[in-house]
Amino acid sequence: MTLSAGDRLVDTTIDGRYRIRRRLASGGMATVYLATDLRLDRDVAVKVMHEHLAHGPHGSDFAARFRREARSAARLAHPHLVAVHDQGVDADVSYLVMEYVSGPNLRRLLVAEPPMTVRDALRIIREALDALAAVHAAGLVHRDIKPENILLTPTGSVKVADFGLARAVTEVTAASTGTVMGTVAYLSPELITSGKADARTDVYAIGATLFEMLTGHQLFEGDTPIQIALQHLQSEAPRPSEISPWLPSEIDDFVAQMTTRDPDNRIPSAGVALAAIKRVESVLSEGVLAHTVTPPPATGDAANTIETSRDGQLSAEDHDPDRDSKDAVEGSGDEQGRESAHTVSLHIQPTQAAPVVRSAPHDRPARTPRRRRRPLLVLTIMLALALAGTVGASVWYQTLGPGAYTSVPEQLVGQTIDDATAALTAASLVADQETAYSDTIPNGLIVSTDPESAERVRRGTTVTLVISQGVEYRDVPDEIVGKKLAEVQDAITSAGFPAPTVEREFSDTVDKGVIIASSVPQGSRHPHNTTITLTVSKGKEPVEVPNLAQMTTTEAESVLANRGLNLKVGKKQYDDSIPEGAIVSQVPAAGSQSYRTATVTVVTSRGPKPVEVPNVVGMSESDATTTLKDAGFEVKADRYLGAILDRVRFQSEDAGTKIPPGTTITITVW
Repeated sequence: MTLSAGDRLVDTTIDGRYRIRRRLASGGMATVYLATDLRLDRDVAVKVMHEHLAHGPHGSDFAARFRREARSAARLAHPHLVAVHDQGVDADVSYLVMEYVSGPNLRRLLVAEPPMTVRDALRIIREALDALAAVHAAGLVHRDIKPENILLTPTGSVKVADFGLARAVTEVTAASTGTVMGTVAYLSPELITSGKADARTDVYAIGATLFEMLTGHQLFEGDTPIQIALQHLQSEAPRPSEISPWLPSEIDDFVAQMTTRDPDNRIPSAGVALAAIKRVESVLSEGVLAHTVTPPPATGDAANTIETSRDGQLSAEDHDPDRDSKDAVEGSGDEQGRESAHTVSLHIQPTQAAPVVRSAPHDRPARTPRRRRRPLLVLTIMLALALAGTVGASVWYQTLGPGAYTSVPEQLVGQTIDDATAALTAASLVADQETAYSDTIPNGLIVSTDPESAERVRRGTTVTLVISQGVEYRDVPDEIVGKKLAEVQDAITSAGFPAPTVEREFSDTVDKGVIIASSVPQGSRHPHNTTITLTVSKGKEPVEVPNLAQMTTTEAESVLANRGLNLKVGKKQYDDSIPEGAIVSQVPAAGSQSYRTATVTVVTSRGPKPVEVPNVVGMSESDATTTLKDAGFEVKADRYLGAILDRVRFQSEDAGTKIPPGTTITITVW
C-alpha cells in the first residue's frame, strides 16, 4: 500500500509530547493515530487534519474555527462524550488530542457482530442522546452524527466522537464555497438545502441511525449520493415497521418524530428525545425488547460519499469496499471494520427537488457491489442540470449574489440570550455562546458579539454571543491589619484589585508604616474594581510639653491628659518659695517636643526647710522677739498682769524643736 503523507508521522513526536505509534483510521477530514502522551504516560487518540483543510486556501479560517470548536468541546464533560484533551499546531500539523477508545464503532458492531436486540439498540441510542443533550444544553451542535462517530468501550458504553470537527469544516466550506460537509445517509433536509444546523439536525441524524439499527437499511437508499440527498429533501421517512413488521407503533412513532422532513415538526433537541426514548423503553414488552434486529447487508453502500456543487455536478470518488479498512474509517476505535459511510460535501441551494420514486422498503433487494452504470449516470446528470436550470437565478442570488450575505443584527448588546439568538436565527445566522465578566452589563445579558453588530457576513455564519457573568468578584487578602504597607499593597494588586488608596493617621498603639484598618473586611469578596482604602499609622502624635511649675499634681495631671501625656510624681524637695505640694521642676522640660502617651516626671515642693526654735524663756520681751524673728519666726506677745517684770515666762513652741520658718510663736511675758 502506498503511504500517504500522514503515514510518515508514525514514530514521530508531535509538539514534543505525543509519540505517534500507529495509524488507526482515515476519513474525509482527518487521520487518527494511536499515540502516547509522554507527559502523562497514557494512550490518546491524535486526530491530524488533512492538509487540504488545515493548509488550503481557507486554512487560517478553518484553523480559527477549529480551535474555537475544540475549546467548546473541551468544556463539555460527559461520560458518553469522547473527552478532548488538547489541540494545537506543530509545524504544518494541525492536531486534536482526544480520549482513546479501544472498542469498535457502531458501524463495525452492526456489520461484524452478532445481531443486536431491540433493547441493545435503544440503549445505545439512549446513551448517545444523553451525550447530545449535554451538547445541546450548552448551545452547541454536533453536526455529523453517524454510526462511525458512535464508539463503544470494551464494556459496551457509548462514546460520541468527533464533536466540533465537522462543524468547523462545514462553516469554512459553506462560508467560502457554499459547500456543506456530511454523510449523505444522515444529513437532514435543512442542512442539505441551506447548510444551517441546530439541535434538530442532530436529532434527525440520530433517528436515521436508529432506523438503520432496527431495520438493517439506511433511511433512504439509492444508486448515487444525489438520489439519496433528493429523497431526504422530497420524501417522508419510512416507518421501521415497513421493513420489520413486528416492530410496534411506539417505535414507529418515535423514529417518525425524529426524522420528519420539517424541522418545526421534529423533536426539538436531544434532551426531549432522551425523555421520549425512555418512555418508549418503559412501555415495550419483553418480547419486543429481546427480539433481534435485522443485520445490515454485508456489502458496502454505494451512495454514501458525495460532493455536489452549485451546478449539481458530482465530484466524489466511489468507495472501494476492498480497500484497507484503516483507510475507510474515521474515529478512534482500534482496528475498526470496513465502513460504508464517508464524509460528503454538498453545495447548498434552496431548491425543491423533484419527486423521487422509491420502491417500498420491504421490497428492497439485497445490495450488490456498486458498479458505475452509464444510463444511471446520464439520468442523474440530466436531473441535476434540470434542477440547476429551474432555480439558477435563485441559486446565484443565494450563493453568490447579495442574498448570500446578511448583517449581524444591531442592538444585541444588553439583550437576553433568547432574544439575541432569535434575532440571529431570523437573520439566517447561527448563535454560539461564550461568557465574560462585565462591569456594566447585568448577568445573563449580551456583552458583545463576534462578528460585531452591523458587520456584513455570509448567511449561516456563526456569531459568538458573549454573555455577561456580571461584575467579577475577587477575594480580599486574609491578612491586612498589622502588616507593613508595601506587603499589603502587593497582595491587593495580586488579588486583582486596583492599587489601594492610602490614608495616614497617628496611632498611640501601632508602629509607623503598619496598617491600622481597611475599608473592607479581610477575606471578604468584592467587585474586582473596588478601590480598597488602607489606613496607615504615622506613629505616635508629637506634642509640646506644657509648663507645670507651681501647679498642684491634680492640676498638672489634668493639663497633661488633655495632650495625651501621663504624669509621674517623683521625689519631693524643700523649697522656700514654692508651697508644699506644688511642682518645683519637670522632665521633659516645658516647651520641649514629646509624643502622645509619653510620661512627664515632676518634683514637688515640701515647703521651706524646718528651723530649730531658740529658747527665749527668761529674756525680756524685746530680746525674745528679736531672737525669734532672727530665727525666721513670727512673734506674738501675751502680757500677763501688765508684764511689770518684763520677763518671758512661757513660749508656745518648745525650744529645740524644728518647725517651718514663718511659724508664729506666742510668748507669755510677766
